Amino acid sequence: MMRQLKGWAASLAVIAIAAPAAVIALGTETAAAAPPHPPSAGGATMVPLSPVLRRCDFSLISVPPTRMGAAFALIGRTGSNKVNAEVHLANAQRDTRFNVRLIEMPRPTNLCGPGQPATGFGFLYTDGAGTGTANIEADVAPGVTGAWVFIEGPPGEQIYTSGEFYTSDFVAAI
Repeated sequence: MMRQLKGWAASLAVIAIAAPAAVIALGTETAAAAPPHPPSAGGATMVPLSPVLRRCDFSLISVPPTRMGAAFALIGRTGSNKVNAEVHLANAQRDTRFNVRLIEMPRPTNLCGPGQPATGFGFLYTDGAGTGTANIEADVAPGVTGAWVFIEGPPGEQIYTSGEFYTSDFVAAI
């Protein structure tokens, strides 16, 4: 258990350093036009998530963050036709349910809500310390080359003013 915590803490340290640089590098360009980042040798890509709001096409929405938690996802294929995201969130609202979307790119539609094509959906529950983990899996849609993650919550909150949101810093190749 201690070994897992040390590994997780090291991952969060990497995010704390890499995430601000990635947000600055993205600027206001639509990152969907950039090629997806390739997976690591293990088949999954570690993707930092930042408190940045994005549209389904991965373009930025200029909204100030409502909270400054730390998050990352391990995104990769779990079979010939499945994609998985192991999502980690820390320092978020405590004892809360968050919606998590695994959004495939390029999009067959402009919509990426629950039940939409090329979108996986699930929940992440935080504990008393504001920490939680979730696994989201989806079928890979035809023509898809990448995926990214969107965390939002708690459900029912106005995401722009009182909720929390975190999105991938880049699209991971799948």
